[in-house]
Amino acid sequence: MAERVVLHRPWPPACQWSAPTAPREMISPGVDGLLVPSQDPAALGAAISQLTERGTEGRRELGLAGLARAGELSQSVVARRWEHLLQDLVARRQAPVTGP
Repeated sequence: MAERVVLHRPWPPACQWSAPTAPREMISPGVDGLLVPSQDPAALGAAISQLTERGTEGRRELGLAGLARAGELSQSVVARRWEHLLQDLVARRQAPVTGP
């Protein structure tokens, strides 16, 4: 189970434990968040230090990028992508096959 540390609001956590699934696939480290190995307090401390070194504006930019990424992965957006994919697959299956 992934745990997260909320450093400030209203943005999503900028620093999150890495896990075998989801976070690694959703976060681009240094671009829209920071990932640290699960259960590694030293790495978490280093990531928090990186955040403080970024300054207020750097943390804000990271948080806003994370928020934008979260919007790209929202349930409604992902559901639309799946719907389009399934519609495309059905259309391809129904299309007449042409051959040489």
